[in-house]
Parts: sequence; C-alpha cells; structure tokens
Amino acid sequence: MHLEIINSILIFNRGVKKLAIKPCKILILIFIWTLIFHCNIGFSQCIDFKTHGTLVVGVICDNGIVLSSDSRASFTCDCPESSTTYAYTDSNRKIFPLGKFQIAVTGNSSIKNEYWEELIIQYNKHNKNDSILHSIFHNFKIFVQKKLALTDSIFFSGTRFYLAGYENKNPKIIMFYENGVDSITKVGNRYYSLNEFKPYYNSKGVSLQNYDVEVISKLLIGSYKDYAKIDKTVGGPTNIISIAEDNSSSQLSTFNFIKFKKEIDLLKSIKKGYRKVYFDTPKAEQFFQKMIDFILKYPKIIKR
Repeated sequence: MHLEIINSILIFNRGVKKLAIKPCKILILIFIWTLIFHCNIGFSQCIDFKTHGTLVVGVICDNGIVLSSDSRASFTCDCPESSTTYAYTDSNRKIFPLGKFQIAVTGNSSIKNEYWEELIIQYNKHNKNDSILHSIFHNFKIFVQKKLALTDSIFFSGTRFYLAGYENKNPKIIMFYENGVDSITKVGNRYYSLNEFKPYYNSKGVSLQNYDVEVISKLLIGSYKDYAKIDKTVGGPTNIISIAEDNSSSQLSTFNFIKFKKEIDLLKSIKKGYRKVYFDTPKAEQFFQKMIDFILKYPKIIKR
C-alpha cells in the first residue's frame, strides 16, 4: 500500500510537469496528505523517518555509576495496531555529557529535525554547569522548548531521558518521561529502558552483590549480545561509561560514533551511500529509497 501511494505521488508530479504547469506547493501538499489520510496512514502514524533508540541500562555501583546503551537506531512502521521495524543503522551514540553529568536518550533520536545530540551540544555551549540533576534537566528542557516551540507533551513524546551523576557525593540516576520523574540512589539499584532485558542481565552468573563498575561492564556486554539475538531493535557496538564521585567519566566500552546534526543530513548520507542501512526485505528497501527521493525533493515535510 505504501509503495503504491508514493508511486501515485510521483506520477502526479510527472503529470504536472508534462502539462508545463507550475503547481502551488500548498495544493501539492493538500493532495499528498489527502491521499495519505484516505489510506488511513500518515508519516507520523505509519512510516517514520525518525530513528529510534532502544536499550539503555543504568546501574549504581560501589565505586561509581555505570550507564550503558546499545547503538542501533531503527526505522519503524508505527500503525495503530502494531509497530514494525523495517530498517536500522548501527554505531549511533545515545549517551552524552549534559553539563557535568551524563544523559542517555532512548526513544526518538531527534525532534523537529534536530538530533538530541546536537541540542545537547548547543545547550552545553551556552549554559553553566549545575550541581543539581533536576535543575540542569529542567533548564535543558526549557532551552529546547524555547528553541523549537515545544509543549511538554511533544518534548517527551516517544522519548525518555536517563540523567546520571553525583550530587553532594551521593549517586543518583533520574528517569524523566512524559508521565513524571523517577529516581534511584542506592548501590545495586538499576534501570532498564526495556523490562524484557532484566532476565538477560540476571543470567550471566556474576554475583549481583559484586557491584564493581568493571564487573558490571563485562556483565552488560554479554547481556546486550544475548538480548540482541531475540530483539532486532537492539544491537551494534555497546557504549558503556562509568561515572566517578567527582562526576568525571570514563569509557569502558566505546566505538567510532557517527554524528548528524539534522534528520535530513542522515537521509542525504544514506542516499549517497555513506551511511549503511540494513533492511528487513527488498520491498522495504525499495520503498525507503523512494521515500528518501521524495523527502529530499520536499524537505519541509520532515520538519514535523
């Protein structure tokens, strides 16, 4: 159905050109959206060109905090009845410094064509460090909302944030999401962005009383690999960092990160063959390439 829609749009555009008519852009967009909604799908409802990150794990240890993530970003078909991954890329960064703390982002990797990584970089350039986790996240949220004109519901839509660090020498990981705030502060406490991951974390045979950052890091690397075998939205190299009492951080497992400022930059890179995308089926690849051609021709439709 989706391929037929794009073909119809492309045929419509070619027909207009043959008639030597310069169509009004508004009329074209009305035609496109009427066609899409007539078929009960939409860019935000069904095929989505935002990439989605999945698995983030945070653990409070005796000698630091461990924050980890996989590096897979998935393209999904989010219809009302179900969500299906049709393509993915690897080596995407999901953990970033926010002031003197560390923040992991799971869910949508961008908002209004701006990647969270780029927004965090911009915030860090123009704002002073804050010693309180709640305060720095609140200030970051206000910064993004003003820049992109966002309400709270849009800011958090499909996205969760895990902010980790020490306040007055006390470890803390706070999860910020649309329905509120949650936090953990004790050694042994941990967060999983996917509850299904818990049995894999617990199955490695390592004593769960030994909360050393190096031990937990090795446990997580094996757990991520095992879980990726049953969930295709999780995978790629694992990024694991440790946070010390003075909020300095160290990379325990890392890789060469691939960075883009905007969603459109990623699509251009894919089109030129610089960025590798893995597809579930040949039909998915065919549709994806047609959509890229269309979006690069009308880039404003991606700013939603």
